[in-house]
Amino acid sequence: MSASRPSKAVAIFAGVILLAGASAIASLQSPQVAQWLFPPVAPPPVQTGERLPTTPQEVLLEAAGETAAIPDGWPNLFGPSRDCTSPETDIVMSWGEEGPPELWRLDIGIGYASPVAADGRVLLFHRVEEEEVLACLNAESGEPVWEHRYPCTYHCRFEHSSGPYSTPIIHDGSVFIQGAEGIVKRLSFETGEVIWERNLSADYAVPENIYAVGHTPLLERDRLIINAGGTVNDSGIVAISTETGETIWTATTQGASYSTPQAATIHDQRYVFVMTAEGLVALDPEDGTVFFERTWRAKHKDAVTATSPLIYGDLVVISVYQKGTLCLRVLPDNTFEEVWMARREFVSQFNPMTCVDGYVYGWNNLDKSFRCFDITSCEVQWYWYAPLGRGTHVLVGDQFIVFGESGQIAVVDANPQELIHSSLTKDNVPLQREAFSAPALADGLMFLRNEKQMVCLDLRP
Repeated sequence: MSASRPSKAVAIFAGVILLAGASAIASLQSPQVAQWLFPPVAPPPVQTGERLPTTPQEVLLEAAGETAAIPDGWPNLFGPSRDCTSPETDIVMSWGEEGPPELWRLDIGIGYASPVAADGRVLLFHRVEEEEVLACLNAESGEPVWEHRYPCTYHCRFEHSSGPYSTPIIHDGSVFIQGAEGIVKRLSFETGEVIWERNLSADYAVPENIYAVGHTPLLERDRLIINAGGTVNDSGIVAISTETGETIWTATTQGASYSTPQAATIHDQRYVFVMTAEGLVALDPEDGTVFFERTWRAKHKDAVTATSPLIYGDLVVISVYQKGTLCLRVLPDNTFEEVWMARREFVSQFNPMTCVDGYVYGWNNLDKSFRCFDITSCEVQWYWYAPLGRGTHVLVGDQFIVFGESGQIAVVDANPQELIHSSLTKDNVPLQREAFSAPALADGLMFLRNEKQMVCLDLRP
């Protein structure tokens, strides 16, 4: 009996420590605690050392001349150029705590898919009970134009949405969608009629992931490039024809992530960069030839990769939850060299990154701050402990509209020398938390959603 008492005491003490630790970790989510632990400091000088021999700006301009014209509207996840940048110029970027004028608001179903918009219409991909629904709405009024529904039985095992997660793509009179169960469809943008469909999960024996099928495909010329994560015929990454849905090529045996692939022309070579469950894969979109791979994944087996690669000139920045951020330089011989690695300065969990004039803007997962850092060194220029939580953003001119998981919006200048923010709305305006989907901005109208409502804000003068 006497021998068991110390064991019980130790067990009780350990339990208290565990509870205290859990409470401490939870408290880190508080912006007030974060400000105490990570007090704001004056930004360091803008010059952070010598630039790389070939500046990213020069390579970027060379590549930009070879790409197609930027499409109208907001046809993809993260915008027409897939970098959270809007080409619009006549946009109001100042408002009070009630936010910009609201044109309309709709009750909607669940899912993380972002709105997309073109030609006076906005598309919402959501789930209502046991159906996935693609709704085409009038952008000015929110009135329905057409709707496509089909059954979906997937249910997430965790406290996250059961989908859909993947954002629609509008292209050349068609819409492409990928549902929570891996069903890919091409529909008419005009009528919603299905042109073709495929079940990639069935075709390539895709094992069920931690959450729903979640990445958004990359539209690259006449093909969709999809990190399917298949287990047959090297179908980790597949390219399918936009015209017919037929497979063009397959590559790798790597599993699927929740990150959207990105494409760029570097040293006169077209690349597609895919963050899989294992790390970065750089390949040729023409035939699927793999140029190089770099393992970069979270430590925990149930943690997933969800941040898309950032390409700026010949630099590729990848960021993984629990792992950190890595910058690679693509070399003329289709190999790479590592430029820097950061585990504390910046880590993104699922939020996008945007580079402006050599400086990256994005959301740091640990303290939920919005940060600016030098792409050549990851040296942090400033950070803002915003009440928005982690979020997404749209660059308009030289300012960001930032949209947080709190449902609030604000404006932050794209200025590496100084943190300047304004127009922060009050709590639960324009949406209630939790809001994880990226915004869409087309023809002066901004479309935001959570898993209960979608709202259209009027940013026109």
